[in-house]
Amino acid sequence: MYGSANEVNGSVWCDVNGSAGVMYGSAGVMYGSAGVKYGSAGVMYGTAGEVHNSAGEMFGMDGVMYGSAGVMYGSAGEV
Repeated sequence: MYGSANEVNGSVWCDVNGSAGVMYGSAGVMYGSAGVKYGSAGVMYGTAGEVHNSAGEMFGMDGVMYGSAGVMYGSAGEV
Protein backbone atom coordinates (compact mmCIF):
# COMPACT_ATOMS: atom_id res chain seq x y z
CA MET A 1 0.00 0.00 0.00
CA TYR A 2 2.81 2.36 0.86
CA GLY A 3 6.06 2.72 -0.95
CA SER A 4 9.27 3.91 0.66
CA ALA A 5 8.00 7.50 0.61
CA ASN A 6 4.39 6.77 1.56
CA GLU A 7 3.13 6.67 -2.00
CA VAL A 8 -0.36 5.40 -2.57
CA ASN A 9 -1.14 2.69 -5.08
CA GLY A 10 -4.80 3.13 -5.97
CA SER A 11 -5.18 -0.49 -7.00
CA VAL A 12 -4.96 -1.73 -3.43
CA TRP A 13 -8.00 0.10 -2.06
CA CYS A 14 -10.93 -2.14 -1.32
CA ASP A 15 -13.71 -0.63 0.84
CA VAL A 16 -15.32 2.73 0.15
CA ASN A 17 -17.90 4.36 2.38
CA GLY A 18 -19.55 6.78 -0.02
CA SER A 19 -21.61 8.66 2.53
CA ALA A 20 -18.56 9.81 4.44
CA GLY A 21 -16.09 9.72 1.57
CA VAL A 22 -13.79 7.59 3.70
CA MET A 23 -11.75 4.84 2.09
CA TYR A 24 -10.19 1.95 3.96
CA GLY A 25 -7.19 0.25 2.45
CA SER A 26 -6.35 -3.40 2.77
CA ALA A 27 -4.16 -2.71 5.81
CA GLY A 28 -6.75 -0.60 7.63
CA VAL A 29 -5.31 2.75 6.62
CA MET A 30 -8.05 5.35 6.38
CA TYR A 31 -8.20 8.19 3.92
CA GLY A 32 -10.48 11.09 4.80
CA SER A 33 -12.67 12.92 2.33
CA ALA A 34 -10.19 15.80 2.14
CA GLY A 35 -7.26 13.58 1.26
CA VAL A 36 -6.03 13.34 4.84
CA LYS A 37 -4.62 9.93 5.61
CA TYR A 38 -4.89 8.25 9.00
CA GLY A 39 -2.58 5.38 9.77
CA SER A 40 -3.62 2.32 11.73
CA ALA A 41 -1.97 3.70 14.89
CA GLY A 42 -3.75 7.06 14.72
CA VAL A 43 -0.94 8.83 12.90
CA MET A 44 -2.27 11.42 10.48
CA TYR A 45 -0.69 12.24 7.16
CA GLY A 46 -1.61 15.64 5.74
CA THR A 47 -2.29 16.45 2.12
CA ALA A 48 1.25 17.80 1.68
CA GLY A 49 2.90 14.67 3.05
CA GLU A 50 3.43 15.96 6.56
CA VAL A 51 2.87 13.60 9.43
CA HIS A 52 0.84 14.42 12.52
CA ASN A 53 0.98 12.29 15.61
CA SER A 54 -1.90 11.74 18.01
CA ALA A 55 -0.90 14.84 20.02
CA GLY A 56 -1.23 17.08 16.97
CA GLU A 57 2.49 17.51 16.45
CA MET A 58 3.57 17.69 12.83
CA PHE A 59 6.56 15.90 11.41
CA GLY A 60 7.86 17.18 8.10
CA MET A 61 9.07 14.91 5.33
CA ASP A 62 12.64 15.87 6.26
CA GLY A 63 12.23 14.56 9.81
CA VAL A 64 11.75 17.99 11.39
CA MET A 65 9.03 18.01 14.03
CA TYR A 66 6.63 20.91 14.45
CA GLY A 67 4.74 21.17 17.72
CA SER A 68 1.05 21.92 17.94
CA ALA A 69 1.80 25.58 18.75
CA GLY A 70 3.99 26.06 15.69
CA VAL A 71 7.23 25.49 17.59
CA MET A 72 9.83 23.74 15.47
CA TYR A 73 11.88 20.90 16.87
CA GLY A 74 14.95 19.67 15.06
CA SER A 75 15.71 16.03 14.42
CA ALA A 76 17.89 15.93 17.53
CA GLY A 77 15.18 17.37 19.79
CA GLU A 78 16.44 20.94 19.91
CA VAL A 79 13.91 23.78 19.86
